[in-house]
Amino acid sequence: MVALWSIATSFGQFGIACVADRFSCRWMTWAGPAVAVACMSCLGWATSTWTLAGLLCFAGLGVAAFHPEAAANAGNCLPERRSQAMAVFALGGYLGQFFGPIYSGWITEQYHLQSLVWSMAPGFAWLVFLCVMLHTRTPICQGTITQPNTSRLETRVSTVRLLTETRGPVSLLILIGTLRVVAASGVPLSLAFLLDPKGQNPTQASFPISAMYFGIGAGGASTFFLKPMQERRIMWSLPICAAPFLTLIPFARDYWMPLTVGLSGFCLGVTLPILISYGQRLIPKGQRVASSLTMGVTWGAGGLLVPLVVHFLKDRNLETMAFVLYGICAVLSGLLCHGLPKLVHDGTTGD
Repeated sequence: MVALWSIATSFGQFGIACVADRFSCRWMTWAGPAVAVACMSCLGWATSTWTLAGLLCFAGLGVAAFHPEAAANAGNCLPERRSQAMAVFALGGYLGQFFGPIYSGWITEQYHLQSLVWSMAPGFAWLVFLCVMLHTRTPICQGTITQPNTSRLETRVSTVRLLTETRGPVSLLILIGTLRVVAASGVPLSLAFLLDPKGQNPTQASFPISAMYFGIGAGGASTFFLKPMQERRIMWSLPICAAPFLTLIPFARDYWMPLTVGLSGFCLGVTLPILISYGQRLIPKGQRVASSLTMGVTWGAGGLLVPLVVHFLKDRNLETMAFVLYGICAVLSGLLCHGLPKLVHDGTTGD
């Protein structure tokens, strides 16, 4: 079930982005979350494995439909500061990852899983608010948010040719993003196995895991304050800085563990919006495809690799070695950034 969810939310983005880059699909910005809200709220009412699988797949595709279109429009609101726009955009996702488990856990513990159906009320209320805001554009977006519509791809061959022309940098960018996702998404899963044998209750064990998501969110938000000329240096240096913190996590005790986890998440989180904006500038005529590669394919590939790694090491009682592996992945992702071509920032005349 987790694999179905991961495949639908991540790899599904690429197929949807190919369509969105050829046709006007702004309606996906609200239709995708509407499907996700409806399906996720009904999980408790699934009467069979097949029903549960169907709900998860449709909900995942709803999430996948939202991201490429919304990310492209967000980036074009501030084309000369695309990374800053992606920082604000990504912050919403990280806040959801932080508060979502707390909300759903409290609801199901206090009442029952079927009570999640009441989440439709606030979910659809927010969607109505979103639709109103989409039809009331701010002045800064008036001339830029429609810009992607003028450069949509007309045929499937165009998408293939576009990726073929930049296959080297795109492949390297996917590899860099996947290595960072392995570190970012692997820490919470490894912490669950690491803390469980120590007899910690769920509340105590949740603090380090939440610290990782908080650190990633805070790091992503801090990208807003970076200058364009600083982004390339940050993109390769901070993952290397995260490596020592990742390696020290199993040896940290008491309050040092959430602090160490949070710092590693912060160093990784700063670079994630930069990678998204870099992909959009690398493929300017296929911004939705570029967003799906950096937000979807990398998270899908990393999300599928992490359980395999954790399962392999856990069977050999080597849970702590996972954090060493995460540190190595972070260092490699930083070093590989030197192979990416330098791009001119939107709205500027030089690198």
